[in-house]
Formats: sequence, structure tokens, C-alpha cells
Amino acid sequence: MDNQIVMIGITRLHAHPDNPRKDLGDLTELSASIAKSGVMQNLTVVPYEDESGNIVEGEYTIIIGH
Repeated sequence: MDNQIVMIGITRLHAHPDNPRKDLGDLTELSASIAKSGVMQNLTVVPYEDESGNIVEGEYTIIIGH
């Protein structure tokens, strides 16, 4: 298994459809913190599958770190 840390553009990330956090509320404070300090938690992702179950190359589903 090839474990590595890579930078992935935000447009290539998809929310997990089973994520229980549907209503995120007011994100003003979180947005300001990210703008000031950046994201302090790594994301864990898996290859993204389209509606037919086909893996879409270069796109990923977030499983940890929403």
C-alpha cells in the first residue's frame, strides 16, 4: 500500500453521502479561523465513485475530516 500525503484541489473532493452533519449552521467563525490559520486537521479520502459505481479518476470522497 502506498500511503502518502498529497494536496488535492477542493473541486476534486466530494462530501460523503452518509455524513450525518447535514445542517452546518453559521460557519462565519469557522471560515475566519480557516482564513487566519488554515485547516488544522488532515482529510482522509477514498476514490470517488459515480452513481453507476465507476471510479472517477482524480476525484475523491471525504470519509474523515469533513
